[in-house]
Amino acid sequence: MTIKTSGQLSLSEIASELGCPASSTLAFMVSIATNSKSPVQVNKTAPHKISEFYGYRHTSSTPAKLKSIYFNQLRFDSVAQYFDIGFRTDTAPYGRVVKIHLHINPTGVSSGTTLYDGIIYSGVAPTSNTTWLTGKIDLNLDYLWPGKLARDNFNVMCYYTAYFEDTPSINVYAERQWILRPQVTTTTS
Repeated sequence: MTIKTSGQLSLSEIASELGCPASSTLAFMVSIATNSKSPVQVNKTAPHKISEFYGYRHTSSTPAKLKSIYFNQLRFDSVAQYFDIGFRTDTAPYGRVVKIHLHINPTGVSSGTTLYDGIIYSGVAPTSNTTWLTGKIDLNLDYLWPGKLARDNFNVMCYYTAYFEDTPSINVYAERQWILRPQVTTTTS
C-alpha cells in the first residue's frame, strides 16, 4: 500500500504503512522509512514533517512474523512458577505488541480440567532485533495447589501460544510437560 499523495495525513496512517505502533514518534518513523524503491523518499534531515510521507510506500508491507518461541529460564513446581521466554522473528518487528497465551491442564485422570487459561505476557517488541526475551514472568499460581493439584505430586501440560496483537491468527506454539513425583523415602534399621 502507498500513503496517499494529498489531503490530511495522520501519524497513525504513516504508522500503519510502516508497520509500527501509532504511538511512535515522527523521528522514529522517518528512521525506519528506508525503502529505496519507493516512488517518494522521506527526507532524513531534521526538522521532519508529516508531509514528507505523501506518496511513500514501505517495503515492509508484509509485517514481521514470529518464527519461534523458546525458553531461556523456567521453573514450575509447588514453590515457584516462572518463565523467561524468547522470541525469534523473520524481520524486525518495529515495536509491535506481542502476547503470550498460556493454557494449563492436568494430564491423566482429570485431564478435562483447565487449571489456567489466559494471557501471561503482553509487551512491545524491539524496533530492530529479530530475537529478544520477555524477562522473568512470575505466575504465582498458588491457587492451583489447594484441592486441584497436590504439592508433592503433579503432572500438567502447559501450552504456550505467542502472537502479535495486530495479527493474532498468525502465531507460534510450544508445549511443556511438568511432572513432580513424590520422593520415595526409605528407612533402614
